[in-house]
Amino acid sequence: MPEILVEIDLGLKEVARKLRRYLSRQSLLSERREKEEIIRKILPRIAKKLSDVLDRPEPDIGPVVAKIMGNLLVYRESEQQDGRISVRLVVENHSDLVRSFKLHEILGEKAEAISPPAKVISLGDGYDHHWKLSVGPGQKAIISYQIGANSNGPAKPVVEGLDPEIVTGARAIL
Repeated sequence: MPEILVEIDLGLKEVARKLRRYLSRQSLLSERREKEEIIRKILPRIAKKLSDVLDRPEPDIGPVVAKIMGNLLVYRESEQQDGRISVRLVVENHSDLVRSFKLHEILGEKAEAISPPAKVISLGDGYDHHWKLSVGPGQKAIISYQIGANSNGPAKPVVEGLDPEIVTGARAIL
């Protein structure tokens, strides 16, 4: 009987440690969310005022927010050439940790000239191209591909495996 009580006690302590870690992480993520909301309220006002004063277009605040928050930034660059659209997905890690995740790009047609190679899954009305990435602190990863000029533009990229609070410029799912 005492052995059973000892095992129950050890099990309860282990569950309590995991619960404490989980609650601590949730508290940290909540604080990050609040900080990001404040930054996202203030920076657009500053950007608008500066663009009015300097008579320039209003800049995108996404990269600035990612740097301040130490987030993973995902953005797309595209240019049309020879009847095709060349797309570059750039992933920048502004955190102090290595970030490992899957990046999904859902397209209406199968992409060509994909670098690095992607795993492609047919969805019926489109294709899910996804890459397993690991980006070190302060580093960036670049993915490039080509699609037809008449195809529908891709939606926001999807980052799988990271909390939404630490991703800027893409939809995040766990």
